[in-house]
Amino acid sequence: MISRDPMSVQHVKECGRNTRIIADQLRSGWLSGFGTPVVPRARRGVRMPTITFVARGIAGLEAPEQGRTEYFDKTIPGFGLRVTSAGHRSWICLYRHKGEKRRFTIGTYPQLGLADAREKAKEVLWRAAKGEDPAAEKKRQRQAETFRDLAERYLDDHAKVNKRSWKADRNVIYKDLIPRFGSRKAAEISRREIRDLLKSIAERGAPIQANRTLEIVRKLFNWAIGEELVENNPCDHIAKPSPENQRTRVLTADEIRRLWTALDARPPIFAAAYRLMLATAQRSIEVLGATHHEISDDGWWTIPPGRVKNKTEHRVWLSEIARREIAAIQPYNRGSLYLLPSRNGGHLRRLHKTHARLCKASEIPDFEIHDLRRTAASYMAATGISRLTVAKVLNHKEATVTAVYDRYGYGPEIRHALDTWGARIEKIVSGKEQSDKVTSLRASA
Repeated sequence: MISRDPMSVQHVKECGRNTRIIADQLRSGWLSGFGTPVVPRARRGVRMPTITFVARGIAGLEAPEQGRTEYFDKTIPGFGLRVTSAGHRSWICLYRHKGEKRRFTIGTYPQLGLADAREKAKEVLWRAAKGEDPAAEKKRQRQAETFRDLAERYLDDHAKVNKRSWKADRNVIYKDLIPRFGSRKAAEISRREIRDLLKSIAERGAPIQANRTLEIVRKLFNWAIGEELVENNPCDHIAKPSPENQRTRVLTADEIRRLWTALDARPPIFAAAYRLMLATAQRSIEVLGATHHEISDDGWWTIPPGRVKNKTEHRVWLSEIARREIAAIQPYNRGSLYLLPSRNGGHLRRLHKTHARLCKASEIPDFEIHDLRRTAASYMAATGISRLTVAKVLNHKEATVTAVYDRYGYGPEIRHALDTWGARIEKIVSGKEQSDKVTSLRASA
């Protein structure tokens, strides 16, 4: 059946080409299967609504709970925006070449705005109308891309946009990956070469770093496959090169007491950082980056999505002991935006040197900062707080169908849990509770 959609000829006019010649080619292509914009049809697990794209509304298009949604423009058939559950947005263009459907990734939003993406889509459709295959040509070009080019695109287009830990990715890429693969064609890197790289990292005395490197390389190539820059991931079927033991360290009541006492000799801002991490059970990066405007007069600390690992706003109740610590450091804030300011005007960041001195002063062996979060979670569970409530305090995201429908905030339960834990800290540091054994409840990063 021959399409009578006048938009095809209109696209040619807008491209500023020879209308009569290209229109004839387009009609010919339409009959033979060249250059046909694909009418979006819903695929399994992928929503494909058709709407009118408006520049100011692109950022607000809803992301799916899982998988992806592809929104298509009513103005230009085949032109769309792919939105993933992680919030990543990519402009796409669908067309047919010799009867086969093709998908062309135009670029990412917001790096590429709606107006520019539309112009590029028109160009893709115009080329397809002439019988060209833009997606295949792009694929051939990308296969010639070096690993350095691919890695730097990954950092700029994905890691910096979506990962709070993007600097860790950058460090691995520039320390181990680019020196080894930088000038190589990304598509030619083999599984054997990845194995050899990981082996060399482990053999230099960094077995866990070898695991982290594998995770980053695997993510980089998966991203590249999604962007249609490479076809295969050389990390497929490669297991972690080094075993990792799940840490279960929980401080005893006596160790908590010694830690609390040792903090009295540290600078007030550093002492408050440790005590707030223990009292609130929140991640160090969330505590250290807290600002005054996140804390309300009613006793709640609201961490915005941009500072939370799972990108979901998180409300934390500040128990009496936590509020007392915050009040104690007010004279040291120096008018800073941050609750725990540093000397350079930002917020407190690195605790490594202080932590080493603190471990020595408190005589607590095998103690890491993240143990504070696990300790708080384990003590709450030991006092009868349900695991679900502890998970809400920790802001762990549930991967269950029920969680999709359960939108209750658990505010009263979170408040009770942290008040109970705060009262227990008071008993421990005052010496009213002696050391006991608490079973670890894993509190992952």
